[in-house]
Amino acid sequence: MQKKLIANKLGALTTLLDDRGRQASGEVSDSGAAALLTLAQRGPHTTTQLAAAIGLSQPACQRLVDKLVTAGLVARRSRTGRAVPLKITKAGKRTAADLQERRLTTLRDAVNVLNKTEKQQLDTLLDAMLARLAQDGDIACRFCDRERCHGSACPVERGDQRAAAE
Repeated sequence: MQKKLIANKLGALTTLLDDRGRQASGEVSDSGAAALLTLAQRGPHTTTQLAAAIGLSQPACQRLVDKLVTAGLVARRSRTGRAVPLKITKAGKRTAADLQERRLTTLRDAVNVLNKTEKQQLDTLLDAMLARLAQDGDIACRFCDRERCHGSACPVERGDQRAAAE
């Protein structure tokens, strides 16, 4: 009974945060935001690489890239063999930074309803859950601000490293 209740509450919280995150994203789709953030933080990708990074099929990612190119947020670079690298434009970087800031503001507002002790407990629980749940190939970090959670501080990367060692 308790496990089902906790799971139900977690589901309600994730739905609430997802809804608020979508509102903060404005007119940019979740996939568009993920693509812009990936290109802004990780540099040029081919459409196939970007599709894998954000969890889309290659054809769906191609349609998304076409929209982002038309909007002036992404540019196609010169072909390298069969691959066409994608690069974020200056306008795309501004949009990505704005999306990231609005997303983080929404999440900070949610965390700020907790007192200091509760925030520390939540931090510990989030680290544990992310490290144990994230698996190789998961795209949990596609919306992350990688500068805030880089390297050894990232519970997803630590979980991947621990799983690889086992």
